[in-house]
Amino acid sequence: MKRRVWGLGMPRDQELRTKRRIRGRDGNRCVVCQIDEQTHEKRYGQICDVHRKVRGSEYSTKPDECFTLCEVCHDALEGKRHWGWIAKYHPVTKDWLAASVQKSSCRDLYEEENWRKHEAWGAWVKELREAKFSSLLLFAIRSDLSEKTLRDFEAGRQEPLLFEAKKLSTALGIPLDELATEKEPVDGWRALCEEQSHRRALIFRVREPQEGEIETLSREARLVWDDMGKLEAAFKAHVPPPPKRLD
Repeated sequence: MKRRVWGLGMPRDQELRTKRRIRGRDGNRCVVCQIDEQTHEKRYGQICDVHRKVRGSEYSTKPDECFTLCEVCHDALEGKRHWGWIAKYHPVTKDWLAASVQKSSCRDLYEEENWRKHEAWGAWVKELREAKFSSLLLFAIRSDLSEKTLRDFEAGRQEPLLFEAKKLSTALGIPLDELATEKEPVDGWRALCEEQSHRRALIFRVREPQEGEIETLSREARLVWDDMGKLEAAFKAHVPPPPKRLD
């Protein structure tokens, strides 16, 4: 494993090519939750991350060194956000573990529903915009909003503030009340989100696998599962006291 010496590491263009190969090898989707790169880019405004097992090492296409992760799963392995507890400590009782998994899964569902509603609204705004303006640039000029801001609105990544909504309604020629109408997301998103949470819990080793589940994991997902097993063993060697309650 080569460690990167800052300033002397892999050239930037080579690093980008290596990351593209890694993402392509992994099917351009997170190896844990399986969110695809197109959906990830639309939701988070960027393509999937490439995670290095050894922090500071050079990016490599070897499967035991680097693999593709979404923003949520990447943050989880680094001890951040609502799944981050899996990299800090494991609950020491089954009840605490089940409650922790349920809380993280509910957060997944909340964030997914919030984005899906905004995405549906943004798609409607995009239809109105395309019917009235020949380009996003022209819409940006007429609404006095940046193209980036408008892209974020249309992708559901951002909700307009009141002054921005007024500019949108004026540019589109519709009442502000009509612009504020909520749109229902397409069917199937809830089941997909629940499946992603279920896979996270499996690969993060915070639920018991069902028969045959581990055998069907990809090589890269199995590596994450194996690494979590090593981390779990380290936790058990230094068991912290359980927290009094879930915040």
